[in-house]
Amino acid sequence: MRIGVLGSGDVGGKIAKKLASLGHEVMLGSPHAKDKADEFPGIALGSASDAAQHGDWVVNAMEGSIALEALNDCAIDGKIFVDIGNFESSIEGPLETPLGEAIQAAHPKTRLVKTLNNISAHLMVDPGSLPRPTTVFIASNDDEAR
Repeated sequence: MRIGVLGSGDVGGKIAKKLASLGHEVMLGSPHAKDKADEFPGIALGSASDAAQHGDWVVNAMEGSIALEALNDCAIDGKIFVDIGNFESSIEGPLETPLGEAIQAAHPKTRLVKTLNNISAHLMVDPGSLPRPTTVFIASNDDEAR
């Protein structure tokens, strides 16, 4: 499967490497991706827009406000969009609109699935390292995408 991963930090990088190791054709989209080419052998690198265009599925691993801005230039309508990002942790007070809802409102034709945003990156790619099975929450208003 062709998968675009948005974000080349700890989370995006680990997800991209894991998906590539499973045989998926991955493109990592980030303004910093070209500077990290040696960290991602065998993974195509480009902008967020390039990665979104590449993927049949798109995974968002960018921080919230950055994601909302970057997605304005991305072709994600009709695609399954797995959002594992969060708004920055420095937000004070209650969060009025979660990132997944903000993305869905801005891109209503995207088949958004929200998951994994409360799990450490190393567990996302190696859940077997946990001593026992655990529950992962998955939210979407698109049953087929979920």
